[in-house]
Amino acid sequence: KTSKIVIYPSLSFSKTVVKIQESKIDLSTLGPLLNLNVPLKGQFELDSLSELSGQKHKKSDLLLQSKNLTMLSTEIHGLELPTLKFNNFLLKVRAISDKSIKLLSLFIGDNKSPIIIDLKGDISVNSNNIMYSKLNLTGGVKFAKSILSDFPIIKIFLTGKTPKKGFYPIKITGTLASPLPSAL
Repeated sequence: KTSKIVIYPSLSFSKTVVKIQESKIDLSTLGPLLNLNVPLKGQFELDSLSELSGQKHKKSDLLLQSKNLTMLSTEIHGLELPTLKFNNFLLKVRAISDKSIKLLSLFIGDNKSPIIIDLKGDISVNSNNIMYSKLNLTGGVKFAKSILSDFPIIKIFLTGKTPKKGFYPIKITGTLASPLPSAL
């Protein structure tokens, strides 16, 4: 289990372009560095293109994907969760300024996953503390029947809500440190 990041910088008088291509990241390597609150395992592929003008960020595009993402059993807010195999993970992000990130796509799961998440939206970046960046995300979440029967509290959260193509519409506001999901 190793990580390999391949960076191609391109420098000129007016701008700097940094390309990260065909990079592989193993969460067993990166997880401890990020101090993740949720125990995840899997390997990711990373591609990114960033442009800087002098010392100022101009724009960035990032693609992060995995075919073997798993959340190991854990406790979240007093709720014991089993190991969840999501398999697919796709994150597409465009940073259009140093204050604004466009989440083009966050898709987690596949047809065999106990939970599938599909989100898009905006993140207002707090440059002093990234964890206090504000979220404005919308999308949907789909639960396998086994999850709904094992965790009846989810049914309470979804009472009166109608799924569209199997996905319950959701909105996530709050911050990265304290996201606030709500069913629509």
